[in-house]
Amino acid sequence: MKMTDDLAFVSTCRFDTKRLRIEPWGSMVSDTDKKARLTSEIKTLLTPSVLKFLPEQLQPTNEPQAVEDWIITRDNESDVFCIRERDTNTFLGLLILAAFPDTADRIILRIGYFLVEDAWGKGIATELVTGLVKWGKEQRCPMELLGGVEKANSASGAVLVKAGFEIATVQTTDDTETYRLLL
Repeated sequence: MKMTDDLAFVSTCRFDTKRLRIEPWGSMVSDTDKKARLTSEIKTLLTPSVLKFLPEQLQPTNEPQAVEDWIITRDNESDVFCIRERDTNTFLGLLILAAFPDTADRIILRIGYFLVEDAWGKGIATELVTGLVKWGKEQRCPMELLGGVEKANSASGAVLVKAGFEIATVQTTDDTETYRLLL
């Protein structure tokens, strides 16, 4: 489900870090030639090692058009951003943001990110999440960032902790730890 108009600012999220450029994938999804390039990049991302820690709803099917369908589904349910290396424009992964209003006049922003395997262990995820937190603070509206991490994926949990997140024990399940940060 797409966000309501009062949450539309999330879809315009765009920021740079020292090594990264994060920008909406919208123009790539709506342009046939650019979508073909994006589809090819997504295929390099959705490897068994990357998919291992993603929730079932983010797993592509085995159908021939699976990646194209995956892109359409992600585009319809949330805001998706390409993570690229600033200097080379190399595709490094995706950032997914889903915003919801909260009863406390605060925006809840669920975050998800995944990187191509070649980007693992290089501080890219930490730089990404730290950049997102900085962007969130610049929005000057009460916001709660939530990130779910499969318990077996301790590296992702460590990234969130480095960025200031704490475990939200109420929202944590047997399989998934939820981390939160109030901005």
